[in-house]
Amino acid sequence: MNAMGKNRPARHVKRTLLIVCEGDAEEALLRHLRQSYLRDQPGTGIALTIKNHHGKGGDGVLQTTIRIAQRDRHAWDQIAVMIDTDKDWGDAQRKQARAKGIQAIESSPCLEAWLLEVAGKRRPTVTAECKRLFLREFGAEAHGDSIHAIHFERHVLDAMRTQVSELDDLLTLLGVPS
Repeated sequence: MNAMGKNRPARHVKRTLLIVCEGDAEEALLRHLRQSYLRDQPGTGIALTIKNHHGKGGDGVLQTTIRIAQRDRHAWDQIAVMIDTDKDWGDAQRKQARAKGIQAIESSPCLEAWLLEVAGKRRPTVTAECKRLFLREFGAEAHGDSIHAIHFERHVLDAMRTQVSELDDLLTLLGVPS
């Protein structure tokens, strides 16, 4: 009870998470995951902020994220990048991210590769082949508005979580129990 004798519901504080993603496909997936896993959880979970870097490789995403973290470090409990490993990403960037307390969700070579694996398809190792096969299999590019809701429903993601490490890393970051 408060001082006036009225019961108030307990306030729950959400953990805040910023994910700076490399492009439109990652942003579309993150929005889908937020809708599928983080909505309808009053008083629990994570408040997710998504920032889209609009391409330019993993190092560019990391450098932008470092600037955001230095400027607004206390705005988020946790900061992460979601990048493809096919361009401007390697051991030096991993080391720098760790040193700055930024978690890296790496898609090797690109997001489409592990989304194909989630869908039970073979996982190509070359980015251009991943994107071509994704388009052929799903009839749209990975940044399409409804592609994730149609082909990557929650039950599909849950079933493939233990088999696709990138998916497991991402859901763990979002606080989704295994």
